[in-house]
Amino acid sequence: MLDQTAKNLDLMETFSGIRGIYNQSITELLAYQYAFCFARLFFSQKDVLVIAGDTRPSTLSLKKAMLKALADYGMRKVLDLGIVPVQVAECAIVKFGAKGGVYITASHNEPKYNGWKLLKEDGCILYPEQADRLIASVHNSADYEPIAKDSSLEIIDRNLEATAGYLQYLLEKIGAESQDKIKKAEFKVLADPNGGSALAVLSQLFEELGVTAEIVNQIPGVFNRLIEPKVESLSYLSNKMQTSDFDLAVGFDCDADRMEIVLSPDSVFAQKMGVPNVSGNYVLALTCDSILNGTKGQVVPTNDVTSYLVRDVIKKYQAVTLEVEVGEVNVVTAMEKNNSLIGGEGSNGGEIVFPIKCRDAIMTMVLALKLM
Repeated sequence: MLDQTAKNLDLMETFSGIRGIYNQSITELLAYQYAFCFARLFFSQKDVLVIAGDTRPSTLSLKKAMLKALADYGMRKVLDLGIVPVQVAECAIVKFGAKGGVYITASHNEPKYNGWKLLKEDGCILYPEQADRLIASVHNSADYEPIAKDSSLEIIDRNLEATAGYLQYLLEKIGAESQDKIKKAEFKVLADPNGGSALAVLSQLFEELGVTAEIVNQIPGVFNRLIEPKVESLSYLSNKMQTSDFDLAVGFDCDADRMEIVLSPDSVFAQKMGVPNVSGNYVLALTCDSILNGTKGQVVPTNDVTSYLVRDVIKKYQAVTLEVEVGEVNVVTAMEKNNSLIGGEGSNGGEIVFPIKCRDAIMTMVLALKLM
C-alpha cells in the first residue's frame, strides 16, 4: 500500500492527470504503482500501449519506472514515441490501434514538477469515474508482486512514424485549398517552444506549409522562460517583433497543449487591448471562426469560465455554446454527445478538434494561419 506519510501536499491526483514536485510527491515508486494499477485495471497482457513524454529532466527516469511496471504486469509490447507533444501521442494511439497509453508531463507547470496523463483507446484522458477507480487502486493496493517474473517487454521506437502521422492528420484537417493559400501568403512566424516537446513537429510543419519561421529556444529541456505561455512569459517576443516583419509570434508550453499568440505592440489589436497577447478566449473565438466556416447548427462546448466573446462570434454560423464544468474531459464528453467539430477552454489557447481528444495548441496555430 502507498505510504501516506510520504505523500507530499503538492501531489495532485485528478481526472486531468497526476502531478507534483519531482522527488517529493512524484517519484519512480509512485510512477511504478500507477502504471502497474493502470495496466491491471484496464488492459490485458496482450494489449499494446503507447508511452511518451515531454522534455523535463525527470521524464526519462519516470518512463523507465513505468516500463518496468508494465513488464512486471506481463505486457508484451509497448510503442515508445519518445519526446513528442501530447496530441501526437493521442493521435498515435488511434493510428497504431493501441489500447491506451501514458504521457509523462506536468504540462504548463514549472520544470521541478512532473506527472502523467493516462489515456484511453480513443486517445482521450480517462473519464472521471475511471480516474477515481485508478487513484483508489493505487492508494489501497498492497499487491505489486510481478505477475510475469520472467517476461520480456518488447519496446518499439515509433517516434518518426507518430510525428509523420500527426502531421498528415493536421494537413488533411485543414484541406488542400487552405494549405495552398497559406503557402501563397508567405507568412513569417516567430515560434517559441521553450525547449519543450513541440520543436520537431513545428520545424516539419512550417516546411510543409511554406512558412518562413524563426524558432527560438530550440534546445530540448532548456527552459529560458516560465513554462506557461502568457503575457509575462512572452513579452520578449513582442519586443522582438518590433524590429522585424513577422506576421505573428506564438509561444507554447512544455507538452504543447497550450499557446498564446503574440502580435506587434504597434498592431491595432495591441493598441486597443493594451497588451500584444491574443489570450485564450480570443484564440478560441478565432479558431471557432476558422473551423465553423461553411457549417450550420453546431454545438460548441466550452467551460463555464469562457468569455461570451466566443458565443458572440459563433452566432453568425447559427451555432450555440454549451457550458460545462472546468476540465478538458468535460469538454470532450460534451463534444462526443453533440458530434461537435470544435470545443475548448478560454483559459488557454489549445482548442479541441476531433478526432484528437485533447487540447491541441499546434492545430490552433494552424487554424489561425488558415483564418489569416
